[in-house]
Amino acid sequence: MKNDTLILSHFMDKHPSDVARILTKLEESDAANFLNNVSITQRVAILLDLEPEFAGKCLEQMNGEKAAEVVNSLPRQRAIVLLRLMTVSLRNDLLGRLPQGAAHSLSKMLNYPENSAGALAESVILSLPETMSAKEARERLKETGNKSIYYVYLVSESFTLTGVLDLRDLLRSSPEATISSMMHRDIISIPAEMTFKSMLGHPAWQAFHVLPVVTSEGLLLGAITLAMLKRMEQSNQDLQQSGRAVAASNALADLYRIGFMSMLPGGWIAESPTKSMKN
Repeated sequence: MKNDTLILSHFMDKHPSDVARILTKLEESDAANFLNNVSITQRVAILLDLEPEFAGKCLEQMNGEKAAEVVNSLPRQRAIVLLRLMTVSLRNDLLGRLPQGAAHSLSKMLNYPENSAGALAESVILSLPETMSAKEARERLKETGNKSIYYVYLVSESFTLTGVLDLRDLLRSSPEATISSMMHRDIISIPAEMTFKSMLGHPAWQAFHVLPVVTSEGLLLGAITLAMLKRMEQSNQDLQQSGRAVAASNALADLYRIGFMSMLPGGWIAESPTKSMKN
C-alpha cells in the first residue's frame, strides 16, 4: 500500500492535468475530500488545471484552513476567478482565514469587474511616501529583497499616486535628497475600470513593461505587466483550442483511477473505466 501511495503521489506531481480530469468525474464533495489530503504543492497544481466552476465548488466544500492555504498560494488572478464563483458567505469565510494583507488585496480586486485592470492589478510593488529620503528609500528597497522591481511609485499621505521613480535614478542620487525631488510627475497609468482588451492594446507598452493602476480618485491599487497580460491572452487561446488530442493521457489517467479512489474515504468500486464512481 505504501508503494501504491508513492506511485500515486509521483503521478500527481508529474500529471496534475490528468488528476484534474479524474476528479471532475467525482462528486464535488468527494473531489474536495481528496484535495484536503494531498500536499499544498499538489493542491495548487491540480486547482490550476481544474475547470473554474468545478474548482470553485471544491473550494466551497474543502476544509476551511486547507482552502485558505491553497488560495493564498495560487496566482492572484486565478484566486480571484475561483473566489468569484463561490457563494458570498463562503467566500467571506475563506477571506477571513487568509493573512490580513492577502485578504485585503483580494477583497479590493473583487470590487472590480472581472478581467478589468482593478481586478488584475498586482499589489506586490514598491510604493513609498514622497517625503522619504533617498537613503530611507534604498533601505526599504533592500528590506523587500525583490530583485524584479524596476520602478518605485510615490504616493501622498492619502495614497494618491503622485510620481514614479526609476530605480537607477534612486541608486545614483544623494542619500539626503528627497525622492520627490527626482520623481517623474508625468505618469502614464491605467484606470482600474479599463477592460482586458483595452489594456492589451494600450500604446504605452511600446515604452514600458509595467504600468500602475489607479482608481478614479487617483489612488494607487497596484501595477500590471505586459508579460502578465500576454500570459493571460495565451491562456485564453489555449482554452479555446482545448479540443486537441488527449487520448494517450486519458488512457494513462484511467489506469490510475481506481488507485485514486482508494485514497478517498469509504473506498470505491469501479463499474467500468468510463462510468462515474458510486459510493
